[in-house]
Amino acid sequence: MSDPAVAALANAVNDGLLEALASMGFSQSEVAAILAQAFPEAGISPNSSGGYTCPRGHDAEATELYNKITRAIIYI
Repeated sequence: MSDPAVAALANAVNDGLLEALASMGFSQSEVAAILAQAFPEAGISPNSSGGYTCPRGHDAEATELYNKITRAIIYI
């Protein structure tokens, strides 16, 4: 990935971060807030409706990562 912040987020996701947060009982919006705080440069942000926004315009690998995060958060 061309963006180091997104690469760090990818490593955390691949190491099971989302599953760990879900197993601790965090909601979708809480997971989004945690990702936004832990990886601010990656661009994920919680929104006012309790959801989250993932950035667009990254390279193909980053786009797939954000899609993976979106799919995982839906099931939390």
